Amino acid sequence: MPRQGTSMSRDQLLLMLDTLVPLRMWELAGRTETVDVDALTEAIASHGDDLEFGGPDEHQTRMALVTALALLALSRPDGVDWAGGHWCRDHDACTAYRRQAESMTS
Repeated sequence: MPRQGTSMSRDQLLLMLDTLVPLRMWELAGRTETVDVDALTEAIASHGDDLEFGGPDEHQTRMALVTALALLALSRPDGVDWAGGHWCRDHDACTAYRRQAESMTS
């Protein structure tokens, strides 16, 4: 049963994401079927407040956010930054990519 009426601080949210996003990346890395990105965005957009304040859709929304961040981290050469967190497939390659991108804009 989802918790209702609870609140999650930004630090707690980031700790949760730092734990779950890498696990979800590992799960998704071996998958060949597609993920319904529209359903992820709908869950996050419609029930994002449940992450902060608790609610009946808290778990679904949490997993949608975790999956969305994991997909972005896996698909972007520079990973993804969100709410003070950073997730990427290969940190050395990610750092090199960012340095190269910065040198091209300087």
